Amino acid sequence: MRDAAVSIIAGGQADAREVVAVLEAQRDRLAAAQAVLTPERQAQYRARTAEYGQAPDPAASPLAGIRSVSFASLVPAGQLAALSAGELASFLQTWEPDGSLIGPTRSSLASALGDAVRQDAARRSAEADVFIGLPAVYVAAIFGSL
Repeated sequence: MRDAAVSIIAGGQADAREVVAVLEAQRDRLAAAQAVLTPERQAQYRARTAEYGQAPDPAASPLAGIRSVSFASLVPAGQLAALSAGELASFLQTWEPDGSLIGPTRSSLASALGDAVRQDAARRSAEADVFIGLPAVYVAAIFGSL
């Protein structure tokens, strides 16, 4: 099965670990929908579990131990509110999360952004055209706060 998957997935160019990861992910997705699988998909699920073992419990969270961690914004709402529209748009356009598991994210920054916009919604509404082209998570936070 694995050799066939290598040929199908990457024309024989995939690393065996990558193929196993793909097949295990398929198994996990099938497990999550097991109650509504067609007979063909049930057979596929049985084949995956026979080769790669039972799927992890989809209800179990790998992040259970860190649920109380705060995903705070790197910039407080007050500082965002103090920026001019141009400065704010420039910052939001260029800032990238560092990719760490518990570091600031665009979503955490968007939460602070929403709080900042609510502090002076009339001014930010008049400046709305400056925010055209920003990532959707920020635009949603801005419009949701007006």
